[in-house]
Amino acid sequence: MKQNKGVSLILTLLIMSSILTGAVIVGDILIRHGQVVQGAEVSEMAYFAARSGAEKIAYKALKNYEDITNLNNSSGELDNGGSYDVLGIDTYATNPNTGLEINDSNSWSINLSPGETFHLSLDINGVSYPNSIVFSKSGSVSSDMVIFECNVTDGECSSNQTQSFDVDFSHTLSVDSNKNYEITIKNSGSSIETYVIEPNMTLPIGIQTSVKGVYSGYERQIKATFRKWQIYGG
Repeated sequence: MKQNKGVSLILTLLIMSSILTGAVIVGDILIRHGQVVQGAEVSEMAYFAARSGAEKIAYKALKNYEDITNLNNSSGELDNGGSYDVLGIDTYATNPNTGLEINDSNSWSINLSPGETFHLSLDINGVSYPNSIVFSKSGSVSSDMVIFECNVTDGECSSNQTQSFDVDFSHTLSVDSNKNYEITIKNSGSSIETYVIEPNMTLPIGIQTSVKGVYSGYERQIKATFRKWQIYGG
């Protein structure tokens, strides 16, 4: 009888020990899971801080026409307690079709379907644009080209705003560094047309920002591009 009681006690202790060990393991897993989830959430907030910073810088450069050279290494605070630091901002001139830089050796070909319109802005403050850009087309499809230009002050249009309608192809645009330009080309025909843009040097068509976001001790970095051209209609 005493031997049976001893065995029962040992079995009871083993069972209780197993239960306790299991509870400790489960508790540790839950704690670690909670830490991972919390860390992921905070890391995500740091990412959104970086993204918000990139959007703010893009707005300053592309909408408020602030000089992009003055936006490098800038920083800011966000309403949710996060912050951002601009690690770098520069122009990009990558041909979306080829991945090559658009320059005097690599032209930019754009296919427009009937009714589609291509728009390009040359108005990034603090950027060196080509001295001349040749616009041509491969076929004889009816096309409309409008060029808007204006004198600038701190990157914004200030005076002498003019528009040239129905510009003939091919057309060479002589770029004045003291002016902003808006170029619009519309395919008014009934078939696809290819338009070719040939600058005499590198042609910036947008900006690229590198931004670090910080939130509650976590950091995330992103690179974001914002273009100054679009195709719409059709």
